[in-house]
Formats: sequence, structure tokens, C-alpha cells
Amino acid sequence: MIRKVAMEDCLETIDNRYQVVLIASKRASSLAEGLPTLLEKKQYDMHDKPSILAIREIAEKCLPCSNVAEYKKWERNVQDKLFFDNYNNSHSDEEIRQGLTSQIHQRSNLDINL
Repeated sequence: MIRKVAMEDCLETIDNRYQVVLIASKRASSLAEGLPTLLEKKQYDMHDKPSILAIREIAEKCLPCSNVAEYKKWERNVQDKLFFDNYNNSHSDEEIRQGLTSQIHQRSNLDINL
């Protein structure tokens, strides 16, 4: 069974409630428009709505951003990557999700090393 996500879980990643709500809102819109989730299949139910997926992604530290400006920049990069990947028709949604996840981990490691 998948546990419920609370605001406190999200505040471990993003320290401002206002930023959590704004990022979750923007991410939910992106998910509703068709961007793939960054969660692994065992972390969500296939019937979850985009708003729940967005909050879960924040709580699970899937998004590499702590404010709206960073999220917008990250989302633009993701959309560009998806556009070019879909243009080439060379990757499945799962391959794209794995590629995005590895980029997030690489960026997180770079931030720590700075």
C-alpha cells in the first residue's frame, strides 16, 4: 500500500510552503499535459491524479529544484529533451524517465561538490 504524503515530507526538500505549492501546481500542470512522472511504478498508483503525483515527486526528492525559478529552468530543459527525443522516436517513456532521473542525480552530485 502506498502511504499518504504530507506537507512535512515536502518541506524536507523545499523549505518554504509557498514554494512547495507553486512548484507542485506547475508540475501537476506539466504532468496533465503529458510529461512523464519521475516516480518509479512502485511509488504511485496508476489512478493517482497529476496533483498527487507532483506532491509525491517533491516528497521523494525527484525534482532537482528548491524554488519556482529553478523548476521553470529544469522544466524547459526537460521539454527540450523530450521534444528532440520524440522527434527522433528513439526512446520509450520509461527510457526517457530513466534518462531524466539520471540527469537529476548527476546534477545533485554536482551541486554537492561545488
